[in-house]
Amino acid sequence: MIDIPYQSIFNTLQEVLPDDWHKVVFYAQYGENSYSMKYFVDSGDGVYTECFKLKGISKKDIIKAFAVIDSQIMPVRKELSKKDTWYVMTLIVDDEGNFKADYEYEDISEDSIGYYQRWKEKYLNQ
Repeated sequence: MIDIPYQSIFNTLQEVLPDDWHKVVFYAQYGENSYSMKYFVDSGDGVYTECFKLKGISKKDIIKAFAVIDSQIMPVRKELSKKDTWYVMTLIVDDEGNFKADYEYEDISEDSIGYYQRWKEKYLNQ
C-alpha cells in the first residue's frame, strides 16, 4: 500500500489553524470526480469549531489549503487498486504531535449525508 503524506497534509493544515489549537480532526471525502474537505478544531475546551467558522482564518486561505492537500492526496489515491481505494480519510492530530488516521473503504455515495452525521457523532461527539 502506498503511504499518504501525513506530515505534508498537516503542514498545510497548520497554516490555517488558530494559534490556540489543541486538537484538529480533518475530514476528506472523495467521490467519482469530486472531493470535499473540512476540519474541526478543539481549542482545549472539548468543543469543536468547523474550519469555516474559525475567527481570523479566511475562507479563501482554507480553500487554497484544501486544493494543496488534494494535490498531495490525489496522486496517492490514483495508485491504489480498486479494493484499496478509500472514500473517506480522517486525520486526527493533537498539539503534542500524536496522530491517528482512519479510512472508510465502502462507497458512501448513496448515503453521504447520513454517513457524515455518523462521522460527526463518532469523531466530534456531536
